[in-house]
Amino acid sequence: MSNMDKENQALEKAKMVYERGEIIRTDILECLDAERRSLGVPSASGDVVVDRSTDGSECRIVFASLPPEETDNLIRRVRGRG
Repeated sequence: MSNMDKENQALEKAKMVYERGEIIRTDILECLDAERRSLGVPSASGDVVVDRSTDGSECRIVFASLPPEETDNLIRRVRGRG
């Protein structure tokens, strides 16, 4: 099963739980975070994981562990490595 299939399966499970009005279990969220981290290359500090296209023309942040107010700085930092 591919990483995308596992992620989609976990998302569907979380959606079903949410629709029934139950609390989403944190283990599902931890699983999704682990899947996202496995999709790209972690930074030296491990606070961000990026996935770049083969030719380097595209970059997406697939996981970030930082306060929301640091998001702009993170995007600038990732763009600078392009």
